[in-house]
Amino acid sequence: MKRLILTFAMVCCFTLPASAITGLGFGIHGGLGMNYSVDVALAGTEFDDNLTVIGGHVNIGTLPVLDFTVFGDYAWKSTDISDDYSFKVHDLSFGASVKKKFDVAPIIKPYLLVGGGMHKIVYTLKDKATDTEIPFADDESKFGFHFGAGVDASFPVFPFAPFIEGRYNIISTSGESTKYFMLLAGISINI
Repeated sequence: MKRLILTFAMVCCFTLPASAITGLGFGIHGGLGMNYSVDVALAGTEFDDNLTVIGGHVNIGTLPVLDFTVFGDYAWKSTDISDDYSFKVHDLSFGASVKKKFDVAPIIKPYLLVGGGMHKIVYTLKDKATDTEIPFADDESKFGFHFGAGVDASFPVFPFAPFIEGRYNIISTSGESTKYFMLLAGISINI
């Protein structure tokens, strides 16, 4: 009988949501920015449009229906344009998202998100001989917005919550808007 009660108590602890652990969290994430459109013409250069992305985030779950996330991301890609020079794209962004989570299962929670932020986009040429970076075009600090979806796994007993997220970004750059998709994976530590 004691084993049955102990087993039942353990099952409850591992599967029931614990509201004391949700609310505030922080973490890191990384991934890939795909189909990044470069607005700089370089004659005869093929630019691989996949960027590496790293970042950090703070989750704030103040309302029972919505969660808020504040994040900072850095995306970059470098490609050789000759034996002497390489071209690099930098996208440093800070923003916020509103997330609507759906309680499908006790542990797995899919969500939709929408948000906005500031992007500082810099294009540079790097002289390989002197190892110096030269700004290629004007830096742009532009507003952008994003929307997407993701899935996170919240284990009630453990403070770690891994997630996978897809985010489509639209940045209002001069000329044509810069658009790209980010596929991110990361982990949050819930306090």
